[in-house]
Amino acid sequence: MGDFMRGVNVRELPRAIAHGVQNHKAVDRFTDSHDGVRQLKVSFSSQRRRFAGIIIDVVFDHFLIKHWRDYSGDALSDFTAFCYDGLASMRQEMPPRMQQRVDWMIHYDLLNSYAGLKGVSNALNGISQRMRFENRLAGAIEEVENHYVALEQGFLAFFSELCTHVQTASIEIQDNNSQSRADRSHKDHSSDENSLTYRHQSRRLFRSF
Repeated sequence: MGDFMRGVNVRELPRAIAHGVQNHKAVDRFTDSHDGVRQLKVSFSSQRRRFAGIIIDVVFDHFLIKHWRDYSGDALSDFTAFCYDGLASMRQEMPPRMQQRVDWMIHYDLLNSYAGLKGVSNALNGISQRMRFENRLAGAIEEVENHYVALEQGFLAFFSELCTHVQTASIEIQDNNSQSRADRSHKDHSSDENSLTYRHQSRRLFRSF
């Protein structure tokens, strides 16, 4: 998200999108200040420690998928399909570069690709290639594998706290409730409950990283 926010006046965005940006930033602040995450960062080698935050973001996506059933009663495939459908429906509202990134993400099913370490490796190497300066991020999967158990334990300790933090902040709850009432004018109650559940998951979970 941050890649596409440069030069954007948040106050000019629709309320729901502005709240989404605020929620994303709140998650970033919580993550960066979390003692457990800070401890994980120092486990990386000196040549990659400056990129430890990026590495942890990506590998935490991997662990979220691995432990998906602990955090959601819905199938991961249903959730990712919901995310992709939502992105596709808003494609014309995106700047061209974001459209290209979203098209690429959907085509290669990037959310599900993080289930395996190969997908994590590809993501980290891709980020390295997109950087405009020489870096040693490529090949970081070796350090992920070396610290896999500690990273997984760190994720499990961190993520429940993050969910509680997001729920307590309730930045987007009002938007969800307003949309829920609007949905009832043309959807049955069951469909509305499913839609609201997916909205909460998409904003609380994958946006977290």
